[in-house]
Amino acid sequence: MTRHTQPTRFDGRSRTIGPGADLLHVHDHFESAAHRDPATTWDTFTRTWNWAAPLPTARPAVEPGAGPVARPVDGGFSLSGRWHLSVHPHLVWFVLPLATPGDTADEDGWDLVVLPGGARLPFGPSGNRPTGALELTDAYVPAGLATRRSGVPLRATDEIFVGVAVTAMALGATRRLTDVLARLADGNRSAALPAAELAALTHDEQAALRSTLYGLRGACESAARATGPLTRAVNVARRVVAGAYEGAIAFVSPDGRHPLAYLIEAATPILQVTRFVEDFATRPHPHRAEGPA
Repeated sequence: MTRHTQPTRFDGRSRTIGPGADLLHVHDHFESAAHRDPATTWDTFTRTWNWAAPLPTARPAVEPGAGPVARPVDGGFSLSGRWHLSVHPHLVWFVLPLATPGDTADEDGWDLVVLPGGARLPFGPSGNRPTGALELTDAYVPAGLATRRSGVPLRATDEIFVGVAVTAMALGATRRLTDVLARLADGNRSAALPAAELAALTHDEQAALRSTLYGLRGACESAARATGPLTRAVNVARRVVAGAYEGAIAFVSPDGRHPLAYLIEAATPILQVTRFVEDFATRPHPHRAEGPA
């Protein structure tokens, strides 16, 4: 994979925020953007950055009938195909490309699928473990674990940038949910209390994370200091989304449509990829590559 020149880091003038930028600026940029529009923010992030580039990558089979196919389903993709794996047997996460090397990357399409290794691999009826070959049939892959190789490839050392950006997007989407819940609860005393509590929880967690990130850049010591706060923040985001969903059940429309459904659907890919961020924040990774091939 050809390595592109990375966009200029955020310096107060550039519109692009990337690896090496002040992590507080990274947080504020992505939190604000996801608060306005979580779906567009996540889509733009995957178009700009290939966050899966540092991970071990399999080769798609080229035999007739064995090529990868990802079919859209509710909440993600149904993945089938065969891949050849020349990776470590105890890998934590790895990448399954949907196109063979040399094919032109499609900026509009999802053509990389990130999967957890070992026992967490989503097997289909003919699935087998990653010990040289992997075949999947109708394996469900969450939407947040699909990305694009057309983005600028990130490095293993850019992990803290990805962690902060994704966590900030989760908090921004969460804050948007609490805003809408508060408007729904206006004038309804039974619903106002969960709205206020969830908004306060989101605000406090965001303030704590911003305090940790103040003055940090993407160095190893920064990653070590941010690990715990990032993990706590993504857990709070999940709790708030669940609480907001429950709090808004009283406002379900006569046709059965949940009033927060559109926002929860938009935030779901971001929340799904926080599992990847959380895992990488809390585990050693002796087999992780240092950069894209």
